[in-house]
Amino acid sequence: MGTCKYHQDQPATWQCKKCNHFYGDCCVPIPSDSSRKIKCTLCTEPLTYLGGTYSAEPFWKKTNDFFVYPFQSNALVFLGIITLIQTGVFFIFGDVTSLSGLILFIAAMIVVGGIQINYFFTVINYIAEGEMEAPPPAIAFSMEGISLLFKQIALIVIAVICGIAAFKTSIVIGIIVSTLLYLFIPASIMILAREHSLGEAMNPGRIIEIIKGMGWHYLLLFVFLYILTMGPNIATEMILKFVNEFFVIPIDAFFSAYFHCVSVAILGYCIYQYQVAFGFVSEQDETKALNEADYDIKLALCESEIFMKEGRREKAGEVIRNAINKHQKNLELNRRYHHYLKTFGQNELLTRHSLHFVNLLLEHNMDREAAQVYMTCKEKQVILTFKVAETCHRLGAALVNSHRYKEAILLLKNLHKLFPQYRGIPDAYFIMAKAFSEGLHQDEQAMKLLAFIIQKYPNAMVTKEAKDYQNVIQNMKK
Repeated sequence: MGTCKYHQDQPATWQCKKCNHFYGDCCVPIPSDSSRKIKCTLCTEPLTYLGGTYSAEPFWKKTNDFFVYPFQSNALVFLGIITLIQTGVFFIFGDVTSLSGLILFIAAMIVVGGIQINYFFTVINYIAEGEMEAPPPAIAFSMEGISLLFKQIALIVIAVICGIAAFKTSIVIGIIVSTLLYLFIPASIMILAREHSLGEAMNPGRIIEIIKGMGWHYLLLFVFLYILTMGPNIATEMILKFVNEFFVIPIDAFFSAYFHCVSVAILGYCIYQYQVAFGFVSEQDETKALNEADYDIKLALCESEIFMKEGRREKAGEVIRNAINKHQKNLELNRRYHHYLKTFGQNELLTRHSLHFVNLLLEHNMDREAAQVYMTCKEKQVILTFKVAETCHRLGAALVNSHRYKEAILLLKNLHKLFPQYRGIPDAYFIMAKAFSEGLHQDEQAMKLLAFIIQKYPNAMVTKEAKDYQNVIQNMKK
């Protein structure tokens, strides 16, 4: 569980509820046509998308990303704006002693808090959906932030009241309840950010469900967040050693916002990583969607592999054969079908397909692979007869380069009789002469071919090379 059934090193991103099989992206291509249902290869029932439940990298391995996150342009602009606003509020209302001034200061801080919580909760939801790009700053300036702030304040107030009530009952009970309440804070924030429901954020059953879903990793998250709460004070104290105390407010405001941003980025990623526990699935990655032709090809390759691993080799062959009928020029489909035929197919089918496949490979200038296909057929005692001289010529050259000299000679032999009009005969025979001399050490046969080239094709470009090569062989005999 958690990995693809057919590729154990790949995380599961799809599940068939009927078969209870898990598939990775490696086995499930995505069509660009969203109306096209993605189905299980074995039972054809629709698959359930699992999002990043099993594919997400553990959050503790991405700490560098979280600390860098606030330095994205959108996030950095927001941090700058909130630092300026907060600094302005303190300078304007910080020293006010009258009641009206105090009320204005509190109102201004509520607005600032609403702006921050609106943006930071948006960060949580962005990352929860798998979007690691920071949201635009403008998204923070809406009235919803005020509502979320009051819900957050209400959550804290209720927690404090519960803690006080517990201490009035017993010191031991008070310590236990306070510890649990403190431990519940990250889960409550994630629920509130995700669902905007104060009731759900206060629901002990829902909170425990989240903690249970995350397991011991929740404690690790708690430790991370606790350490981050100390970040603003430590950073501010360090900076103030080098700058004037006049700047304490903007510096503190900036670092407070920065470490809050890091914290909510971690919370958002935890929701993404543990989607099942939160009861939602992130959106599919649209960049993986394939056009119709590519989807058909990828689907055939995936299905044929699955059927092969399930022992249904006839069905695997049928899937690939049908796909090749639609996409005859696709190399991957032809490779898969060639492998299937050489392993299970009849010689007649292997012969027919190999003739097509060799020519296709030569079209793509993949002469070496074409020679390998040819040799596979030879080993299976399948005779390939080509009707085009250039095919024999190029394949012969590739065989020589692969040190298959005898096979190259048999393929190029009597080329001038089979294709008398072919202009490449001198070059093909020069290749054959080198195969005789350098590969099989039969210099006499090589000399005969060289003499034939010189006599029959005196004006060919390769004739000079043939003469030089002839002299080399003669000199070696002396």
